[in-house]
Amino acid sequence: MPELDYSTLPMHQGEAIDVDALFQEDELSESPWMRSGITKPVNLSLEETGEWMDLDEGGRIWIMRFQAPNAVATSLYMENVSIPAGAYLNIYTPDKQFLRGAFDAQSFGERGRFTHDDLPGEELILELYEPESVEGQTHFTIASLCYMYVMPQHLLKASGSCNVDVNCSEGTNFEDQKKAVVRIKTYKGGWVGWCSGKLMNNTNQDCRPMILTAWHCGLGNGFSDPTQNDLDNYIFYFNYQLSDCGSGTAQNDQVLGCSMLGNSQDGGGDNGSDFMLVELNSAIPWSYDVFYAGWDANNSASSSGVTMHHPSGDYKKISTYTSPTISDAFGTATGSHWRVSWVATANGHGVTEGGSSGCPLFNAQGNVIGQLTGGGASCSSPTSPDLYGKMAYNWNSNTGVGGDALQTLLDPSNTGVMTFYGTYPPCVAGVVDHKNGLEKIQVYPNPGKDVVTLYSPDVTSYELKIYSISGKEVWNEKVYKEEKKLLLLQDFSAGMYIIQIVSKGSQITQKLIVE
Repeated sequence: MPELDYSTLPMHQGEAIDVDALFQEDELSESPWMRSGITKPVNLSLEETGEWMDLDEGGRIWIMRFQAPNAVATSLYMENVSIPAGAYLNIYTPDKQFLRGAFDAQSFGERGRFTHDDLPGEELILELYEPESVEGQTHFTIASLCYMYVMPQHLLKASGSCNVDVNCSEGTNFEDQKKAVVRIKTYKGGWVGWCSGKLMNNTNQDCRPMILTAWHCGLGNGFSDPTQNDLDNYIFYFNYQLSDCGSGTAQNDQVLGCSMLGNSQDGGGDNGSDFMLVELNSAIPWSYDVFYAGWDANNSASSSGVTMHHPSGDYKKISTYTSPTISDAFGTATGSHWRVSWVATANGHGVTEGGSSGCPLFNAQGNVIGQLTGGGASCSSPTSPDLYGKMAYNWNSNTGVGGDALQTLLDPSNTGVMTFYGTYPPCVAGVVDHKNGLEKIQVYPNPGKDVVTLYSPDVTSYELKIYSISGKEVWNEKVYKEEKKLLLLQDFSAGMYIIQIVSKGSQITQKLIVE
């Protein structure tokens, strides 16, 4: 196919936005939610617009250009998406410097809605490829065009300079917990913004993909409950963190869409603890290497710990506290929140910002004791306190109309436990991740081939399982009194596997790369 002249393509040119007016509107808004973009309706179907071109090698492409004047980044929101096997979508900037895709039949939610990462600038190209065997079987509607006007996700270091990357030394004791924390691109009635959340374990230990964040993250525009359409347009980003302290690259592990499980129904903390629990619309791929965070619902102060979050939608950061949390209220509900102040550490002075809302407060044991509602901390006022809705109050104290008890959602087995530890997939039922010596286990060489050694100096009897990246169990063995166990891998295909070791009510999982 000859090089395209994109200037001649059919184009939808949206209405120009007044960025200054939007900033002024945000300053006057009473919404506790951080808006970073808005959407404008498009409502064009595949059949109504665009241009088809046949390919010499067979098949065809449909292509169209979109412009969002004055936006710093753009994206599309699509509905009624039905795409057959073999067809796919690509979305890219006219200079082809930024690409999102290819999106195939597995990329779209069961309700036919779809959105994607923002692309920098005010223009993007939407391209559909159909092989000859499925020509005419693709359908979709471009519902709206998103104009990001502040802090687009592609900008490096969007947050304040005092913040500390999660892979600095401050995060060393929370290696598991950082894998539970997610960035959330939220959507509410045409407003787009950022929040933070965390993947939560439950007493069924069934790897149910539940994310805990703040209720005000769901209220957004107009303080009304989010619709299912709103929730289907959320994007959850796992492992969105720099690989090193202050440098490196970030993974782009995403899951699209969620459904509401429960919330505090308290006006975003006005008379309660400000929690929202959602369930992802699709399973989390094993390759994301996520952790299901534990929790502590006891109403006991924590002497030290951390928060991990995405301030201003930036890469994951960590903030540290070393003095006890204090019982407080964000609104009128006495004792609904923990008040916490951050301290300077080796690599900065972590705080929180807009976009941090909903992030977890971890105690020293690495269990979630609250989620961020708001506060005064910033790089210009780093010691001003923040307020986190208590897990203890989430548990069964919210009394708003329709308010849910988190207890019924995170303790579906009705065990009555108030503390529950985190776990990795495959989330074996009844096993709690206390570790107790398992953390000293080593697997070497890793990556390995044919034979690797599993060295367990403090735990010599355990149950050993190995799972493929698809979740299939490929090894199951009871090991007795072996400090060094040889794993014979001649029959293993190259790729990533998950090793799970269970001993005396504790478990640990590790990745194994087979060459």
